[in-house]
Amino acid sequence: MDDHITAEPTRSHDTRLMCRVAGAMLCAAVLTSGGDVAAQEGVVRHEYAIKAGVIKVLGKCVTWPTPAAPSRDEPLTIGILGKDPFFENGVNQLDRAIAEENLKGGNIVVKRFSSAKDYEPCHILFVSSLAADEGVEMTVDERIKAAAEITNGSTVLIVGESAGLAVQGAIANLLFDRATNLVRLEINPDAAARAGLKLSPDLLRLKLVMIVRDSPVRR
Repeated sequence: MDDHITAEPTRSHDTRLMCRVAGAMLCAAVLTSGGDVAAQEGVVRHEYAIKAGVIKVLGKCVTWPTPAAPSRDEPLTIGILGKDPFFENGVNQLDRAIAEENLKGGNIVVKRFSSAKDYEPCHILFVSSLAADEGVEMTVDERIKAAAEITNGSTVLIVGESAGLAVQGAIANLLFDRATNLVRLEINPDAAARAGLKLSPDLLRLKLVMIVRDSPVRR
């Protein structure tokens, strides 16, 4: 099965199938991880392993328009704005997830940007809840605003991990509950439509997904 995302209409069935399979695997992983926590009370061992898995699934469930779509010659590029939070249990969980995907034939790269001024074009831009030491945007509100500005007019899937970001510019928002060790994925279809991205219907039907809409414009 081809693991690359494409905007070609003839490949839409493959994209939906990949999303369905990946989504089922992700739901199983999320639902079975709740009891597997660190021995130390209050320490969560799987937050960023789960979030890395969700980002992989998102890469399979979104269609970018031509010519912005990833291909065999154009890798799917994931950017991190702010401090990279994926280092967990002695390994960077996003790097590990992407390395596993690439071993199976994927073509994915990860880039890191301390601030918006360092940004380079991406397909997915993850807005960290943490500020980089040398960053300019010190709060997550500043980073999500900067992310919206630097990607304006581009087909970029902005992903957040902080409450409220799904109505501040993020298309997807990963909210982690440390009490249950489970993640909830907020999706804003309005934001996706503005960015020119097509979301798989199978993504929107996943059990862990909550649909969020833009706030009504107040007059």
